[in-house]
Amino acid sequence: MDLATETYISAQGFKQFDVADNSKLDDKQLDFAHKVNTVFSSNEGKEVLTAMVSRYLVRTIAGDNDTQIAIGRKQGNAEVIHHILAQIELSANS
Repeated sequence: MDLATETYISAQGFKQFDVADNSKLDDKQLDFAHKVNTVFSSNEGKEVLTAMVSRYLVRTIAGDNDTQIAIGRKQGNAEVIHHILAQIELSANS
């Protein structure tokens, strides 16, 4: 994991994903989280995740000349990465 990604995750943490209470999750949700964790635990998966975090979370979402549509698309990309990170954290804590 590169320095930018580590810094982002360290600063943001996983508290924002609200995954602390695993007792309310059903088996399907946990199974999905474990599959996501498996995919991104491989060397290739870590490389892809690092690139996505650097590209979609570390960089500023709104640029000076961006339209609302472009900003919305970038925010959507960031939300997908947040979801992936939440699933990895959920799997690790269950």
